Amino acid sequence: MGDTKGGRSAERTACCGDCVPRREFDAVVDDVEELRTELKDLREELCNDHEHYIRRTEMDPEKFVTQKEWEPVKMIAYGLVGMILFAVFSALVGLVVVTRSSSH
Repeated sequence: MGDTKGGRSAERTACCGDCVPRREFDAVVDDVEELRTELKDLREELCNDHEHYIRRTEMDPEKFVTQKEWEPVKMIAYGLVGMILFAVFSALVGLVVVTRSSSH
């Protein structure tokens, strides 16, 4: 059992018995090891990208809008929504009044 092939011991492949040929089992194990390595590399790359993004945003606060800069935009948006809601409710009230007065 001291036989090694590519760093793998015979004990590792002994579990397959007669159901799977040894070469196929070794190929699957190699594929799994390659995928594990690729996933580890991708995870490291993703973490590095995330850390780079965090550093970049922390270094450049001018990209963020302050509350003071946002206030006029918010007031205009609230004003437009208020005017639209007022017009809709006024139209509904007018419709009810006209409908009731014409039915009597």
